[in-house]
Amino acid sequence: QRKLKPRKTKRKDTELPQTSSPITYVADEAVNEMDKSLVRAATTASSLEAEQDSGNINKI
Repeated sequence: QRKLKPRKTKRKDTELPQTSSPITYVADEAVNEMDKSLVRAATTASSLEAEQDSGNINKI
């Protein structure tokens, strides 16, 4: 009987096109959206505090 030698698989290095620009763009967009929502949240919180300070909100 012949012994079967395990085959070594040959790996081909797949060359990918440079895709850093779109990825960077998407990441920047995500950060910008987060910044916008943080600004909105801060604005809402400060305006609520201002209304409370001026007594416009009735406590139930």
